[in-house]
This record gives sequence, structure tokens and C-alpha cells, in this order.
Amino acid sequence: MNDSMPMLLDRKVIYESDWVSLYCDRVRMPDGRELDSYHRLHYPHESVSVVIVNERSEGDTHHGGCGNCGGDE
Repeated sequence: MNDSMPMLLDRKVIYESDWVSLYCDRVRMPDGRELDSYHRLHYPHESVSVVIVNERSEGDTHHGGCGNCGGDE
């Protein structure tokens, strides 16, 4: 185990597909703290993600490589 990475204690699957998965993990951080809500995005294939934020800190997320959303959005 890499001592600089959180240790997985429990996992709740929020969404899974062939292209992207979203998990809500309970983890133990390297300093010993436990977090009940550590969100993790997993891309099983090569892909690109972009988080766009405007000057009002309003955000949107776009990703490429998803066959169901028109490709390189």
C-alpha cells in the first residue's frame, strides 16, 4: 500500500458504466483521520475531463470519450 494514499474502508457505488464510475468511499487518510464521504471518479478507459469555472465560481464538467454523449464534449 502507498502510505501517501487514503486507505479504502468502505465503498458505496453511486454510478457505474463502461466509461465512468463514481464512488463515495469511507477512507483512512495517511495522518489517521477517517473521512466518511471521499468521492472518487474512475475512468476505466483513456479519457479527458475538464472542470470549467467562471468568475462567479459557477462550475460545469465536460468529458471526452463517452459514446453516449457525442464524443468530445
